[in-house]
Amino acid sequence: PEEAIKRLTRAVGDDSPRVRLEAVRGLGTFRSWEAAKVALKVLDLPMDNFLDYALWLTLNEATEPVLTAIADVQVAQELPVKHVEYVFSAIEPSKAVAALRSYLVSHPLDEAGTGPWIELLGKTGEADQIEDLFRRAVDGKLSDAAKARALQSLLTASRVRGVAPNNRAGLS
Repeated sequence: PEEAIKRLTRAVGDDSPRVRLEAVRGLGTFRSWEAAKVALKVLDLPMDNFLDYALWLTLNEATEPVLTAIADVQVAQELPVKHVEYVFSAIEPSKAVAALRSYLVSHPLDEAGTGPWIELLGKTGEADQIEDLFRRAVDGKLSDAAKARALQSLLTASRVRGVAPNNRAGLS
């Protein structure tokens, strides 16, 4: 398996998108974090819908090992944010909640709300995370644009999943 992953690593960086596609799907057969981490490197080159779908499949086939790895603070810090964002966007949000919690402890939301974290919290956040997002929005700890996204995300959490901030003061 190690030799095959080495060969596929070279192919993930190939100039041809079709070669990259085959490499990403080949890596999916290993269903491991090591293979998924290599597959994520395809994000560093031009993407198309086929590559996007191949990467999505590869990550979803290795959900358990991928989320276990991403929950590890050291592993998450070594990955480009773009790769972490893709993982959380690709994997079923309800499966990713524990790993997202762990990631956000070591990488808290910034004032600008950079990344997909606000929307992911709306889709998967637990009650305390929703409460924290609400507090940050009403206490002015988010930019105006991030605040608007946070409020939309809170609305989604409430309507779709029935999860709302405990303190509803200020919401109407």
